[in-house]
Amino acid sequence: MRYFLVLFVLPLFVSCNNDAELSAESEMEKLLEEGKWVVETIDFPMDRIRQGIKFSDDKQVFYIDSQGKVIPTYNEIVYELKEDTLRIIDFKYEQRYLYKKGTLVSLIESAEENRLVLKVIHPKENRIVLIKEKM
Repeated sequence: MRYFLVLFVLPLFVSCNNDAELSAESEMEKLLEEGKWVVETIDFPMDRIRQGIKFSDDKQVFYIDSQGKVIPTYNEIVYELKEDTLRIIDFKYEQRYLYKKGTLVSLIESAEENRLVLKVIHPKENRIVLIKEKM
């Protein structure tokens, strides 16, 4: 009888914990996907993120120009969110150069409804503060 309880109660606790982690990530994704994120401050200028960034609900990333318009791309740029790490991958590079040149890895220092602070750790350390521009 003890084993019966352990076999059925333990997976229940594990599944509840995983749901909490998934819901936190989905809330962060929902926060990212609402509106455009415009650069407020940046420590060092970057090639990719100059004016802003737009996250779409199909995990794609689009960069914003100085007039607030989305810059179309011929290649796929996607993002991946795991806990407090945001990874943006640009597939215009060959497979062997994908991590070195095409991947931007950043830690989310703070995320509020209208403000996002990213600490870039790859390719160069940098700090980006983004503010939300509603569409």
